[in-house]
Amino acid sequence: MIIALSEAMTNHRTSCPVVSEICRAFRNLTLDDDPRVPFGKAHDHAKMIVTDAGALELLLDVAKGMYSRKDYLTAVLGTVAKQNIKYSRLV
Repeated sequence: MIIALSEAMTNHRTSCPVVSEICRAFRNLTLDDDPRVPFGKAHDHAKMIVTDAGALELLLDVAKGMYSRKDYLTAVLGTVAKQNIKYSRLV
């Protein structure tokens, strides 16, 4: 699913509503269901998003094209921040 989302963002990078929904999906994948349990997958998903899907570079590229659309740029940069925080804890 993560690879499919990344491919969809590549194909629809100029469609602000599509990019916004894909960003929401990426952010949702990095939410911990219950931080008290040791088997949450949020960090694993963040790692897959950043490393396997190459989404961090893609998000930054997409952000460059949305500079004039502040509302959508906020969603993209918020997703970049979320991925960086989650992934940096793994490294």
